[in-house]
Amino acid sequence: MRLSNCVVVLHSNELDNEAASTPVDISVSIDEPSVEEVYAAVKRLRNGRAPGPDVIPPELLKCAIHPVAHSLHSIFLSVWRTGKMPTDWKAGIIVTL
Repeated sequence: MRLSNCVVVLHSNELDNEAASTPVDISVSIDEPSVEEVYAAVKRLRNGRAPGPDVIPPELLKCAIHPVAHSLHSIFLSVWRTGKMPTDWKAGIIVTL
């Protein structure tokens, strides 16, 4: 039996190892993310997609885009400045089709 769809969970150590071996792209900004960037990213989320582990669909985030963008921006700045991310972010789910 062949599985065409699989779920892979990558833990932070694996992601850290992969990041360490990835070449630096000097064209990427290293400035703190701005509220405008977060707003634009939320706005670009595609509708009709399944929500992630947080069970929040993209449409809901877009309905309250201003408070969502500001709240996410605060979290992103904290992560950016301290280098410490929320424990819920330690695992990611990647689905291959």
